[in-house]
Amino acid sequence: MKKLYQEEKWKSHSSKRSETVLKSRSRTRRGRGPAKKSAIYTYPKVWKHKNSVRIIAPTNFSLVENPEEMLNFFHDVRLYLQRGDKIFFDMAGIGKMTTDAILYMLSRFENYKQQLARCDISGNVPDNEESRNIFIQSGFYSYVRTTSRSLKSNSDILTVQSGTRVEPSIAQQVARFARARIGSTDRQISKSIYSTMIECMANTRNHAYKDSGKWWLMAAFREQSKAVHFTFLDNGLTIPTTVKKSMKEYVTHLAGTMLPVRTNQDCGLIESALKGEFRTKTGMLFRGKGLPKIYEYSTNEDIKNLVVISHNGYVDVGSGNSHDLSKQFYGTLLSWDFV
Repeated sequence: MKKLYQEEKWKSHSSKRSETVLKSRSRTRRGRGPAKKSAIYTYPKVWKHKNSVRIIAPTNFSLVENPEEMLNFFHDVRLYLQRGDKIFFDMAGIGKMTTDAILYMLSRFENYKQQLARCDISGNVPDNEESRNIFIQSGFYSYVRTTSRSLKSNSDILTVQSGTRVEPSIAQQVARFARARIGSTDRQISKSIYSTMIECMANTRNHAYKDSGKWWLMAAFREQSKAVHFTFLDNGLTIPTTVKKSMKEYVTHLAGTMLPVRTNQDCGLIESALKGEFRTKTGMLFRGKGLPKIYEYSTNEDIKNLVVISHNGYVDVGSGNSHDLSKQFYGTLLSWDFV
């Protein structure tokens, strides 16, 4: 009696089974190949271990001062999270941390949790005392789950505030904080700060995508310059996106049809928006009166060091440094000093 594996039927069965397995393996390889090639990592300071990734934060942890490296950093964080990796933020080597980076980190964390199936992020704090203090005293831990114990509050820091609508009480709080720190009794200063904050909050709501816009703000007194530094971030539609929409509306009104519109670089669109250009048929100024008013304050030197980042555009009004960024910034960031 022949053995089973020598029979013709078994040989035929075995051959077909082998072909099926080979095809399956081939499909698996083809399926995995493109996914690996499509993920382009740009931030080099990364240590990988099995299903975990340790990313060393930029030494200058500031979007205003170090935008390219910071955006590459956050770009790769998202790619690793999409891949299902656990992320460890190694912030020990940070020598300088600014309020804009804290707000953007909170905004991105919230986005990761909403958009990704898995979001496992942990980390440490900067060894540098000044950076560590502003990070912990910023109120960052109020927005994330942590076992760390925060330090005592700092009267020179207005902790992170956030919302999805206009909050007059918070705008008043910001104005009182600024007036007290710069030692001014001029009510006009409070009115200017209050109205600016209201406009910024309103813009977030009016230009949100499907009513999902959210704003974040923070302020800190800088003893050396005797100025109050403001940072406002919104994750609604970006300035370039809204300007392009306004331009198309304008062309449609003139021609009666949707025509192709040539646009400048994102930084150019931001500069135009700051100057109050691109009015729609209704005569309503783009993003309300907030941006042009802040720009007016900067030209009058009531405020200094105004920087605006939105989508791929970066505009430093004071220095005249305007350019487009290699990676996208999600939302719109305004950073300035009130003196």
